[in-house]
Amino acid sequence: MHARRVLAGSILTILFAVGSVVISSVCEASDEGSTSEHSFCPKPASPESRRGRAQFTKNRCNTCHTVGGAGGCLAPPLDGIGARRSEGFLLLRIAKGEKHESEFNAKYGEELMPHLRIAPPDARAVVQYLLTIPGPQKGFKIVGHNEAKPNDQPGDASTGDAASIRRGRSLLSSKGCLACHSIGDLGGSFAPKLDGIGSRRTKEFIKSQMKNADLLTLGVDSEYSTKGTNMPPLNLTDQNVSDLANYLMSLR
Repeated sequence: MHARRVLAGSILTILFAVGSVVISSVCEASDEGSTSEHSFCPKPASPESRRGRAQFTKNRCNTCHTVGGAGGCLAPPLDGIGARRSEGFLLLRIAKGEKHESEFNAKYGEELMPHLRIAPPDARAVVQYLLTIPGPQKGFKIVGHNEAKPNDQPGDASTGDAASIRRGRSLLSSKGCLACHSIGDLGGSFAPKLDGIGSRRTKEFIKSQMKNADLLTLGVDSEYSTKGTNMPPLNLTDQNVSDLANYLMSLR
């Protein structure tokens, strides 16, 4: 029996999630760039996927990614990744070599954060391992950012100086924003895309939305699995908030 994504509310129409959303990722897939969904179930383990798991550990991929609630919080969690990314995307994302890197850039755009790349045979094995990873048994729960200001209107053209924008771009990666949000085809798929946000929201609105979000994996023993908290503590200074807002305002 295939689970399908459940969205509580219409958070995809605003900059950040307001309230909460539960996304079930078991036996579900959708190719990047497509709104259609089709059946997905994790592949069974194989000698190649087991070799890929060893490569995953050897290359310390869990420094940034989580699997089963364990790992880093700077990149999207990999539970049920086969429901969200195609095998071709995954291979091009991690395989080393000019051919793979140039094809990835042509298809998916400039990298927002440098990504480890490994020899193609090892990359193919890691991809096979990734496709065996199921989603959380009860999906993901997204706890939204602060509520939007009621009178917010787009059109504030102030984006700050170039140095501030560069700092904001770096913070987008280092503070883990891309674990949930995406720009182009890169980043997470748990929160609204940030493409063109500078044309839709004011800087003050964006600055007001910088805190309080969480991405949780839902376990079977409790409503919220604290072990699966993937959102990092932001600890943003006023300058950080300003720089991030200036960078997002430049995305028009």
